[in-house]
Amino acid sequence: MVTEIKNDGNNECENNRKWSLTAKVIGTILAILLALFVGITALGYYWPDIQNYRYKMEAERFQKEIDAERARISALEKADTFGGKTPEETFDMFLVALNKGDVELASKYYDVTVQDVALLGLKKELTEEGNLEMSIKYFTDVRGGEKKCNRGATGCVFEYEVIKGFESLSLRSNPQNNLWKITQPY
Repeated sequence: MVTEIKNDGNNECENNRKWSLTAKVIGTILAILLALFVGITALGYYWPDIQNYRYKMEAERFQKEIDAERARISALEKADTFGGKTPEETFDMFLVALNKGDVELASKYYDVTVQDVALLGLKKELTEEGNLEMSIKYFTDVRGGEKKCNRGATGCVFEYEVIKGFESLSLRSNPQNNLWKITQPY
């Protein structure tokens, strides 16, 4: 028995639709690839500009942080009333506070940027040793040493020579109120 297949034009129409769909898919893929190629090429071309813009934005953000920190420190320095008119006066006030065991007061003779660290160190010594004798001896010895100041006397160092080198204490003049502050050691 022979079956006759009728060609009523539907197969041709179906084939045209398949080819049309395939052409659309291929065309879409090619368009996407072309767009990617153009995009990557443009990105490569403008990459240095993009990087420069990114670095510029980062630098501006960082500068704002620095300016804010400077303003914060400046405000703390203006409000700071602890210290003497000379390096020696500040050093002596600091030693008096140490001898009284007043670590809170002693730490206030430090520069505002290191007061917290100095206070922690003094509290640690007081807790571990039960007294401040190590600090008192160290700073008393240094106080008896030689004072050296830079030009314009914006900073001074008291040095005490020991067998293996020097022990020292550095001070600087607070630019906001001209009081001398200890900068190190802490």
